[in-house]
Amino acid sequence: GTWSQGKRTTRSREKVPNIPKRKKKSPLENVNIRVDDSMMTITRQTSSSHRTVRSECLCLLSLTVPTVVVQLSGTLPPAATASWVGRRLGTTSLDGFSLGIIATNIVCLAVLQGLLSASDTLSSQAYGAGNKREVGLVAMRSVFLGWMASIPLNVSAALVMQPVLVALGEDPGVSALAARWFRAYCLIMTPFYVVFRSVWKFLQAQSVMVPLVAVTVVCCVIVLPATLSVLVPTMGFIGSALAMTIFQVVQAAMLILVLRWRVPHDPETWPGLCAWREVLCDRRAMKTYLSLGLGGILASTEWWYWEVLSGLVGTFGVVPLSVHTVPNQVIAVCFMVPLGAGIALSARLGNIISVDAVLAKRMVMWCYAVGLTAMVLMAIALYVFQNAIVALFTNDPEVVEGCERIWVFVVLYHLNLSLYGFNMGTMNGLGMQWVLGRTTLVFTWFLGLPLAYYVSVVRGGGLDALWRWAINTPYFGLNVVLCLSFATANWSEIGEQVRK
Repeated sequence: GTWSQGKRTTRSREKVPNIPKRKKKSPLENVNIRVDDSMMTITRQTSSSHRTVRSECLCLLSLTVPTVVVQLSGTLPPAATASWVGRRLGTTSLDGFSLGIIATNIVCLAVLQGLLSASDTLSSQAYGAGNKREVGLVAMRSVFLGWMASIPLNVSAALVMQPVLVALGEDPGVSALAARWFRAYCLIMTPFYVVFRSVWKFLQAQSVMVPLVAVTVVCCVIVLPATLSVLVPTMGFIGSALAMTIFQVVQAAMLILVLRWRVPHDPETWPGLCAWREVLCDRRAMKTYLSLGLGGILASTEWWYWEVLSGLVGTFGVVPLSVHTVPNQVIAVCFMVPLGAGIALSARLGNIISVDAVLAKRMVMWCYAVGLTAMVLMAIALYVFQNAIVALFTNDPEVVEGCERIWVFVVLYHLNLSLYGFNMGTMNGLGMQWVLGRTTLVFTWFLGLPLAYYVSVVRGGGLDALWRWAINTPYFGLNVVLCLSFATANWSEIGEQVRK
């Protein structure tokens, strides 16, 4: 109630809670409390930071596993098709298929994977900075530039491939088969391959990998075997190219249908096809993508370098080529693990570099520590089970003996290449494709290739000298320079540029 002029009013009364008087504390107690609160805050922040690093590492692991599965699925179609061609159509057809695959890797796939590496940088950085709409724009930009780059290149290569292969010393009959296979495969599948890779980067930036894994597994387990079993017996050599083409078309179409049906991605990341005009008219964004993509293409020359080395080995004779084929196939499969981890690292690094550069560095350090430990264990397994691995490919005594002589260097190359896979992911995540490309070009083409020719041909060392001196040396120097490059880069400045 209230009191007015000494009289009590009839207003409703409320009970006033009995609040005890607060005892005054001495200045010393206040100081102690402030110090204790400060220490509690510091402890809480430190433990929160540890939880954040731990959660980022777990998120990176959850992204790495499906990425490795998708990468391994990409190596299965050529291997399965080669098996069908070799068993059903004979050695000449298998040689034509192998030469066609090499031409496809050099002319088409290496260029596209290098160009589309710009999406690894731009999509993940845009999503991490909260610019979700830009993620979809980057995907459309990658489709447009991928088509513009690959279609003219493939058409030109198809017109001149046969005479070029003959001029390089290949058998005319095998060259004709390779050119036919290239025309039947690359000219049709390339647009769908570009769409699939672009959607892959679009989903990966958002850590959405289940649709990719589901689609690739279904296509590898069901679509590819079904098409091979029908088309190779009925259409022969060209049937193998059409089977792989159908595989690529169905893979891209299924992924698009899953996105339309389930919408697993963030709806804010897809502006719709009506944004094509914005994509084409934004010259600054197009220039940025193209600049990063050209640096990625320069880095992809490492793939070309390895194909050239394989061609050089082919001049040593049948047995050295057979010996080289065994570690070549083994390393190709093993490399999918660090390559997938590097791609996942690129996506997560791009997501968080604009938010917390210190956290990004810690995540990369943990990734290298855990990843390289796993690669060392894999290297030990390769060395211990050498005989069993070689027996999967051949029982020829000469080939087995040749593999024994070079196997230590094969294991060392596995470690070098694994570190290179992690370094590629880090450089792409930071947007340092041009540093990666220039360094790769110098150490592979200007150092590695002359060294390989000198020790194997000029000095007459052959395959053994090639593996002992020329395989690991350029990759060791390449990895050292790349590690120094991103270790000395200003990560905070990179994050600030991404936010802008």
